Amino acid sequence: ALEFFPSPHPLRSGPLNNLATGVSTRFKQRGDPHDLDESITLDRQALDLRPSPHPDRSMQALDLRPSPHPDRSMSLNNLADGLLTRFEQQDNPHDLHCALRHISEAANSTSVSPSNRYKYARRWALRANQYHHSSTLQAFDLALSLIPQLVALGLDIWARQDTLSRHADRLVGQAAQCAINLGDFPMAVEFLETGRSVFWSQFLTLRSPLDRLKEISSVLAEDLHSISQQLERGSHQDRNSRTLSNREKFTLEAEANKYMKLAQDWDSKITEIRRLDGFQDFLRPKQFSALQAAAEDGAVIYLVDSEPASHCLVITASDVHHISLPDLPSHRLAELVHLVKVASSDRYVSRLVVDNVIGNLANDSPLEAALRKLTEEEDRGMRPETGLSKHISSDDIFRLVLGTLWDEAVKAVTETLGLTKSNDPSKVTWCATGLFNFLPIHAAGHYIEGKFDCASECFISSYTPTIEALLTPEPSSSKSFQMMAVIQSENLRSTHEELKRIEGHVPDSALKKFGIPGNPATMELIASELSSASLVHFACHGKQDPVNPLQSGLQIGGERLTIARIMRESVPNGSLAFLSACETVTGDAKIPDEAMNVASSLLFTGFRKVVATMWRMWDVDGPVIADAFYKELFTGPDGSRLEVPDTSKSAKALWVAVNELRAKGVEFRRWVPFIHMGK
Repeated sequence: ALEFFPSPHPLRSGPLNNLATGVSTRFKQRGDPHDLDESITLDRQALDLRPSPHPDRSMQALDLRPSPHPDRSMSLNNLADGLLTRFEQQDNPHDLHCALRHISEAANSTSVSPSNRYKYARRWALRANQYHHSSTLQAFDLALSLIPQLVALGLDIWARQDTLSRHADRLVGQAAQCAINLGDFPMAVEFLETGRSVFWSQFLTLRSPLDRLKEISSVLAEDLHSISQQLERGSHQDRNSRTLSNREKFTLEAEANKYMKLAQDWDSKITEIRRLDGFQDFLRPKQFSALQAAAEDGAVIYLVDSEPASHCLVITASDVHHISLPDLPSHRLAELVHLVKVASSDRYVSRLVVDNVIGNLANDSPLEAALRKLTEEEDRGMRPETGLSKHISSDDIFRLVLGTLWDEAVKAVTETLGLTKSNDPSKVTWCATGLFNFLPIHAAGHYIEGKFDCASECFISSYTPTIEALLTPEPSSSKSFQMMAVIQSENLRSTHEELKRIEGHVPDSALKKFGIPGNPATMELIASELSSASLVHFACHGKQDPVNPLQSGLQIGGERLTIARIMRESVPNGSLAFLSACETVTGDAKIPDEAMNVASSLLFTGFRKVVATMWRMWDVDGPVIADAFYKELFTGPDGSRLEVPDTSKSAKALWVAVNELRAKGVEFRRWVPFIHMGK
């Protein structure tokens, strides 16, 4: 084939690449270093034929593919393969440097698709990190910045969610760990903010306020606003065409092309805006200096799930501290999550489940030792006549898990911040990554007589999907306070009592009630009412859909108010949403860092604060929690009753309410799941 295409024939680079691949395969089979050298030479020839930014360019193939040949990037990647293999064989640093330089060029090429650019950038980052190369942080920065391009604004929300599921590969955790290992903690925080909650960042991008831009260029602001509105409307059209006729498929394809063109127009407008003086960082991820402002009202704590050790970044208004968590690597977090899942599901946990967890842990781990001690104590205390000799109390499992979280993570945070037991504790906000999302960090502690130390005695916990979510300003609307309460009384008997407790604290003139005789609740009615409410309370069934997280939602009048439906609303006056329902912050195990849960959908849609549950809640606990919560919210500093709730102390109100429920002696699985999210 090469004889038919003498240099510099435009088709010569393809056979060169093919021959290089064959010779490389022979090297892998026989181990002859001459084959490896020949493969690299052939790749260089192919690369020369694919000039930058040719997408297939690899180094003779590079010569025949000079820039901007469309195949240059492929040739660059192929050449890097050979150089990396030779580096691993001969340990010549020059080969490593050249290989990473070639992959870097491929990743930075604008002539290839975003998915291929991300593939090259990810490879560059992981290889650079593996060999501690100086370009590692630069590579991770590029790879994370490309993730939003994978979920283009021209796609509908289902396609974006599916794309993120397919590309979930823990890269953001590896990037943060790399920055931490290099001592660059602010960079680690920026990586975490860039590479997490990408789905919601894209969603909010189309709703960004343009007031400042209007002052500089009203035309650009109007153009961007118009494109954003069209893209948002299009994002809610499910363009799944598998069961449609050919005509319908053709129509949908035309629609899809229309929105992809709009997405390109949007990108062009953003580029144009960033050329304006003072707008260079318009809609870019915030730098650490801006994110740190979120810690002015209390420390923000990032929990970074990684191997071989997890990490904790404690951000204050003036500093950022690092705490290593060597006894909580990812694989051990997975076992803790499993224990929480089974303990929250039933009053007793099978002894076999615990034994399996022990078998999965290293013999010298503190968690393994604690589990063995627990099973030995159960053995000594067994009473076969109860029929539960092969089971362990869920409370005992919770004590072990919460004690582990305290010993291995939370206690160190209190010491770093100088927090001690207090009747009026300060607030901290947790920003969990990976498997930490499924663990009740707020309830960490020892709940044993003679050794009683718990997080809630030292601080009041809140959670946030991202630090940037804390920087959303409070609504400045002059509209009067309006609360909406929705109950599902048909099969949740205690919701009637829950509503009565709410009525005891909220002025009648401000309370709109649905799901009661004479005023039934329908899904569309409730969805349309969200935009006018400043406070909403749902007492109903909740469900996290494990297959399609966008279908997770709240059961309203026989229908489900899903995340996808909630996203269509804008909530300019939203201050607080209370979700007295099951699984409202459970999240999706496939993409834990994307905050795919009902609570986050309300937070990003406009409610500044949300009360939610990590798993099932008990119907009878709803009135207890609601009564104590709203009593605190509607009580002024002097003890007088307020006409408008002070939602700034909603985290404290939940802290008070949960303490009251816990004081009744209920099981851990009943009081632990309630959490506060937001400012």
